[in-house]
Amino acid sequence: MSEPVLVVRARRLRPARGVVVARDVTLDAAPGEVVAVEGPNGSGKSTLLAAAAGLLPADNASVRPGSVGYSPERAGVLPRIPLQRWLLGLARTAGLGRDESVRRAGDLLARLGLAHASAMSLHALSRGNAQRALVAQALLADPDLLVLDEPSGGMDADGVSRVASEIRRAAGRRAVVLVARHPTAPLPLPSGVTWRLRDGAVDTRPRDGDRVAAPAGLMEVETGDGVMRLVDEAELPAVLRAALEAGQAIRRVQPARDADSDVAGDDPAEVTGAAPRRAGAVYRVLYGATHRARLLALIERAGWRLLTAVAVFLVLFVVRNTPMAPLLKLSTHPTTLQTPVGGPAAWLFLPGLALVAVAAFLATRRVSA
Repeated sequence: MSEPVLVVRARRLRPARGVVVARDVTLDAAPGEVVAVEGPNGSGKSTLLAAAAGLLPADNASVRPGSVGYSPERAGVLPRIPLQRWLLGLARTAGLGRDESVRRAGDLLARLGLAHASAMSLHALSRGNAQRALVAQALLADPDLLVLDEPSGGMDADGVSRVASEIRRAAGRRAVVLVARHPTAPLPLPSGVTWRLRDGAVDTRPRDGDRVAAPAGLMEVETGDGVMRLVDEAELPAVLRAALEAGQAIRRVQPARDADSDVAGDDPAEVTGAAPRRAGAVYRVLYGATHRARLLALIERAGWRLLTAVAVFLVLFVVRNTPMAPLLKLSTHPTTLQTPVGGPAAWLFLPGLALVAVAAFLATRRVSA
């Protein structure tokens, strides 16, 4: 058996502000291993996955791979940004180049059945498609540790089949995969181990695999550069045309194989493409900050107007020779107690009242939307 690349140790496993769900936790996983995390509602499955992904503190002895892809059980608030643009921003934040980001985002949208929704805003997606989008974000940069918290929630049979295929692809390139499963939303998994939480303890047991059929209407296309892509059958002509126009040969076109028919030991590059080339840490931090700024609710749509109004309002207090200058002078110099304040107070009150009205209007628009 391979040496473990994921080691989770914690004396007390608990959420950031919650009760202890398990004590004296010591778990490990090897490359290519698929771990099912199971347990009753409230047993701590999400907490365990968050600790494994590094989102919660654990003991210093814990070890995890360098790159982690995480898909939460559900997103509380999804930003008003097109799905493909959101994925491109995440890919660039992960250090991928522009062309590679476009290619990977397009491939994932096709494999997960989201190509038709690439231009839709995230907040407008259905529950099942939003869950597919969260899985796509976790898979985008081929992480060495893939953490999926109940990814099949709200999905139809096609979505479950596609997610199951992606899990097997990740395991095929030697990534560690942790998947929380819910009894009411079954998700077939390959053989591996199960971490089961119950009564403050985590038991480990082996697990047999489930057979998974390839999603209907999905085609395998291998181009001359050695990259294999999965695309919807309806989009196959456009993909072939784009490859030929780019001067690439078409090596193979065939229906997608069942996941169980993949032979262990296949070259991962043949299945998932070459490993991503990531930029340096400085670039990733800078681009990540830019992308996160785009996702802020105030930056989206008309929110920037409110920020501009507040900035102008503050400038009136800083720059000299503005209507606010007498009021500032009155408040900081006691020798000017006889200075009339009616005019400056009015200049202070009216812009403030206007800003409150604008903020209330924008808040109403966002709530009604």
